Amino acid sequence: MYHLSTLSILKPRPGIGHAAKEPAVMRRCHSPLKVSAVYSCSMKGCRLIRSESGSILIETAVIMSAMILTLAYVTDTAIWIKRAIELQNAVMAGAAFGTIPGHQVDTSGMTQWANYDATSGGSSPGISMTSTSFYTCTPGGSQVSFGSSCSSGSAPLQYVKVTATSTISGLLAFPGIPTSLALQTSATYRVYGNP
Repeated sequence: MYHLSTLSILKPRPGIGHAAKEPAVMRRCHSPLKVSAVYSCSMKGCRLIRSESGSILIETAVIMSAMILTLAYVTDTAIWIKRAIELQNAVMAGAAFGTIPGHQVDTSGMTQWANYDATSGGSSPGISMTSTSFYTCTPGGSQVSFGSSCSSGSAPLQYVKVTATSTISGLLAFPGIPTSLALQTSATYRVYGNP
C-alpha cells in the first residue's frame, strides 16, 4: 500500500509568463519496498525528483560498523586494565613473600608465589616474572653488595623486588586500535631483619 502526502505549490505555466500560474503538486510516496520517493506532479504528469531507496541500509551499515569498533575498543581496554590489576596484585604478593624472615633471598620462591597469585594456581604462558634481592645505603639509592659499610656507618638496607611482564592481544586488528599491549609492573618492599 502506498501513502501519498501532497503539497501544492504555484508553478508558472509555460508560454504565458509569470502572471498566470497553475498549481503543481509534489507527492511523497511511502511504500514497504521503497523507503521514500518524491514526485513532482502537474497537469502534464509526474516525474521522479528523488529516491531514498537503500539509504537506511547504508546508514545502518555505517553506524553498526562504528558501534562494533567502539565495543571492541572498550572490551580491549577493560581486558588490559583487568590484567594490569592482576599483575600488580601478583608482584605485591611475591614481594610480600620475600619480606618473610628466612625468605629474603629466596627469589625462586618469590617468583613462584607471584605466578601462583597471577594465575590463581593455574598456568599462563603470557606472563613472565622475575625476582631480585638487593641492598642500598639509602632508600632509592644505588645498589651495594651485601656486607659493605655505608658512609653513615650503618648497615645497608635490604630490598626485594618482583617484576611482571605480559603481552595481551586485542580483539580486532584495525587502524588506530593496537593489536597488542605490553604490560610491565613491579613491587619493591624493604626487608627488616637478617637474611
